[in-house]
Amino acid sequence: MKKLVVTLAAIALVLAMVLAGLLWHESRLRGERSREVLEDTREEARKLVHLCELDGFATKIEMGTARFFEYFHTDLAQAHQVLTGIVDPVIDTQNYACRSALALVHDVQRDTEAPDRWIDNAAPKVEANLATVARTRKASDALATALATQTDVETLKQRLDALRAAAKGTVSP
Repeated sequence: MKKLVVTLAAIALVLAMVLAGLLWHESRLRGERSREVLEDTREEARKLVHLCELDGFATKIEMGTARFFEYFHTDLAQAHQVLTGIVDPVIDTQNYACRSALALVHDVQRDTEAPDRWIDNAAPKVEANLATVARTRKASDALATALATQTDVETLKQRLDALRAAAKGTVSP
């Protein structure tokens, strides 16, 4: 009977050691996968932060609205079509890039143990760019409403100036 108890204890000890080894190995693999996912997320965030930069954003808005003064006097429907077909997609694309970048930056900040200076510095820049894009969207919507209600030309010019100023990140006059 004593041998049976010792044998069962030895088997239980071996099983416990095997289970502990398997759990340790699994946790190590999970940790490596977590690090790989975090690195992939960090790399994706870096790419999207660059896409969120507003370099050329104001120029695209300016070029998209270049003939608006002519349209204001001749064809408001054409101005509305250019606004919804050219200018709004530029704003929407920039908005999507900035929102995606901000979400990934926050994910990296949340999941990382050591501070990442590049990611930490990128967050306020992305938030500022997102605010500029939001102001531009608001100005575009105001211009679209003015075009739809066939507002006078002077008001349309003011709304266009506000749209261009918002895209540049400045306050409209």
